[in-house]
Amino acid sequence: MDMARSVDQLAVSRRGMTFLEVVLASALLGIVAMGVFGALNYLVLQQKRAEQLTGAAEVANRVVVMFLDNHEAMPSNGRPIDYGRHRYRWTYSAGPVTVVDPNATEGQPSPLTLDRLQELTVTVWLHEDSGGAFAPNATVPGLTVRRMLDPMAIRNPDSFSRAIGDFRMFGALQGESGRRSGGSQDGAPAPRQGGGN
Repeated sequence: MDMARSVDQLAVSRRGMTFLEVVLASALLGIVAMGVFGALNYLVLQQKRAEQLTGAAEVANRVVVMFLDNHEAMPSNGRPIDYGRHRYRWTYSAGPVTVVDPNATEGQPSPLTLDRLQELTVTVWLHEDSGGAFAPNATVPGLTVRRMLDPMAIRNPDSFSRAIGDFRMFGALQGESGRRSGGSQDGAPAPRQGGGN
């Protein structure tokens, strides 16, 4: 009988949780929830930045294609370009590339005739309306693309017809290449040196 009474008393005393157990369980649940929500927030921010960088790469590709199609029609002070949910600013510059033949000897001209090559540099960054800045900097999502171009290379039948029609091909044969630049605002800063962010 004493045994039955002690079991009943034990069952009565263990029916609920103590206040301390409730506080500790709530604190533990809060810590776990805070960690999960912090990780989710980090993933969302990383996905947004990746989307912005992908958009900047696509805009840079568009600017390169515009330059390849007709560099004479490139705007010197163009407008920002919208891509997806974001808006981007951009600059470009093109100039000659000097090719040096390491095997050339003094007195003998080099058989390389690559003085017609150009380097196209396109810098794209997030516009201030989309959370970016007026000028590129390290904190703004953006990138710089450099491409070596051969004006003699024919990309498609349309570019061949246009090159023959406006005598660009003949100018390239004669080595006419100068520096050109432009971008999406007046007084565009020089493109960043180095790779993209």
